[in-house]
Amino acid sequence: MRDAAAIALPAISPRTRRTPLWLWFALGALLMAIQISPWWWTPTIDATGYLSMARHMAHGTLENLGRAQLFYAPGYPLLISPLFLLGDRPLLAIAIVHWLLALALMVGVYRWAKRLVPDSALPVTMLVMANVNLWEYYRQTIS
Repeated sequence: MRDAAAIALPAISPRTRRTPLWLWFALGALLMAIQISPWWWTPTIDATGYLSMARHMAHGTLENLGRAQLFYAPGYPLLISPLFLLGDRPLLAIAIVHWLLALALMVGVYRWAKRLVPDSALPVTMLVMANVNLWEYYRQTIS
């Protein structure tokens, strides 16, 4: 069995090295920004509960769909609850928060990968950001 250090990851080509790093990150940010929308794409039971909790938190109570039993962890609703002070349906603002969190993820993955595999940090970051599961969860209201 080969150890983890012996696994070869794709290295950055000389042509890619000439492209400034900020340009690659701008492209990633743009691709994620295309998905910002004021529409609620996946109205699931969980998402409804999270939004209900956030709305109640913004108004000073701790409820989920009118019940005192929350059923879900309050971290994500606490994060988005100030957005409900903007209006009753701040879906566009929530999508922008998701975008900002995705940008933070992109920078974090790059910094992590840069420490482990310096020559492959950019391809690893872009592969993570292009992953289908990330895009699916990026658009959903979940914790």
